[in-house]
Amino acid sequence: MPDLYLMEHPAALLPARSPELRDLMGLDLRRVARLATGWRPPVVPDQFSVLLEPQAIGQWLAARPGRAAVDIELGPDRQPDMVGVATGPAEAAILALPNPVSLAALMDGLRGREVVVHYGEGLEVEWFLEVGGLGWVVDTTIHDLHKLFHALDPEYASAGRDKGPGGKRGGGSGALAFIQSLYSWRPYHKHLLRLATTFAQKAHYCMLDCVVEWECFTNLLKHIERAAPRSLEAYRRDAVPLLPIMVQMSLKGLRVDTERFAERKAGLALEVGSMGEAL
Repeated sequence: MPDLYLMEHPAALLPARSPELRDLMGLDLRRVARLATGWRPPVVPDQFSVLLEPQAIGQWLAARPGRAAVDIELGPDRQPDMVGVATGPAEAAILALPNPVSLAALMDGLRGREVVVHYGEGLEVEWFLEVGGLGWVVDTTIHDLHKLFHALDPEYASAGRDKGPGGKRGGGSGALAFIQSLYSWRPYHKHLLRLATTFAQKAHYCMLDCVVEWECFTNLLKHIERAAPRSLEAYRRDAVPLLPIMVQMSLKGLRVDTERFAERKAGLALEVGSMGEAL
């Protein structure tokens, strides 16, 4: 019999101010009890496809309406060498070696949908703005999985960056694994990217990322609708429309009226000084 290693549930490490995550810990304990009685999660065969022809991605998406999760992987030249799309918890496709024609077909197929990314400040939203343009972004609802979870529990640190010396740009892998442990039965898979030695293995990893994003977002959305409807309302009202705007600001900067800024700064300095004297 293999050795068993017990890991304390992440929710148990958080302060008492996180009742939602305490509920999740209770849910996971019930899961353990079910497993101990012989129950096993349903096994759904993955339906993963690799699409090479431009018309293939359009046909694939047309047959699968509704929410989609997107993930991009970079090649050695730091340019996208594959785009993964999931339309369910076990159904995904890879657009391999994307070119302008196939990218146009992909963006047309995604236009007007709910599109989920696992980390809003990562590559995907920048890529949407560059390839699809602002018009595409306006027509499409882009969701950030981490921001939705942060709406449920504001103490959650959404960055989850695993960037170190020589590490990749962006982040979110550690945070995705954390959310995955709460909202999916799928085992941890982030190590598979480091182990991938072929294009096919990397494509399989990318599609795993996509289906995990789709499943976690869908299950989290159901949970927050029940547990924190006002937080969900704030997420939809504020975070969703602001996401592409914030990404565009990070790329192009923010126009500042220098004269008004200087006046406001001076006024705030006087106000702080007066408050200090009053104290």
